[in-house]
Amino acid sequence: MTSRSGASGCFFRGAIAPKDRNLYRTYLSGSLGGRGIFDGRPYDRMGVGVYWLKRSDDLNAPFTNLIGNEFGVETFYNRALTPWRTVSGDWQWIQSGLKNVDNLGVLGLRTNAQF
Repeated sequence: MTSRSGASGCFFRGAIAPKDRNLYRTYLSGSLGGRGIFDGRPYDRMGVGVYWLKRSDDLNAPFTNLIGNEFGVETFYNRALTPWRTVSGDWQWIQSGLKNVDNLGVLGLRTNAQF
């Protein structure tokens, strides 16, 4: 099998919309990820990503007072038990853009088998 040690990547994206037509005017997101970041673990993967939504202040709609800016982050580590079986831990946190909704943190655990 071919070693995938040291493979990594990142991305960034953004969007801006007319501020008088959309609930959110600005959207930004990005992530960093890698594979084989520890010696002897060529099939493990990890990553972290974030996003941000900026509320439009100029939208003239009756419900705009219910929303605000939103922010979220997610991180994961995918441990390869074999080249075809993995177990992953995941953590997500969202600062809600809905004013009457609490912030949310979520822990996850999953396994995957690929044949």
